Amino acid sequence: MARISAHDKVLHDRLRAAYERNVVSIYTEFQRLNTPGSPVFNPWESVLPLLVLLLLAVIVLLVGGILVGMGALVMGLAIYALVIRKWLARQVYNRALITLMVDAKTFQAVWDHGGVVLAMTDRPQHQARAPRGSWRAFVDRYLPQADGADPLTAPPAGASFGPGADRRSGFSREVE
Repeated sequence: MARISAHDKVLHDRLRAAYERNVVSIYTEFQRLNTPGSPVFNPWESVLPLLVLLLLAVIVLLVGGILVGMGALVMGLAIYALVIRKWLARQVYNRALITLMVDAKTFQAVWDHGGVVLAMTDRPQHQARAPRGSWRAFVDRYLPQADGADPLTAPPAGASFGPGADRRSGFSREVE
């Protein structure tokens, strides 16, 4: 992980302020952030709900017989796919957002892992995609300076800060 400079801290403060004003949107990729090695991964949160559903299905199997048990297993899988995965995605997004907003050092740790996209809320085609894009260049380019200068005016056509920065598939911004 790269060292965090005083300038990085200033950039992070500008980014956090811009997010709070809804100038910047933060998107996350659930599949990338919900893996071992991710700074926001919680293994118990990923395994425990599935384990509980499977144990309930086994108990129903033992008490009610094979047909009822198979029905319970199918219901449990449907609950996992339709309810728990959405809840888990929201948990990972919220944990990532909190971690990103703490300070520049934790922001950099999540950024280095990947699975995060910064985008201008009113111009989503202007993005920085982790880990290969530069969040520093994005903040310098698009976020207002403390002295009142407005770099939001006239960004270069087709500007992006990472490979595939114009593609948004696989990323989501959870709404509370």
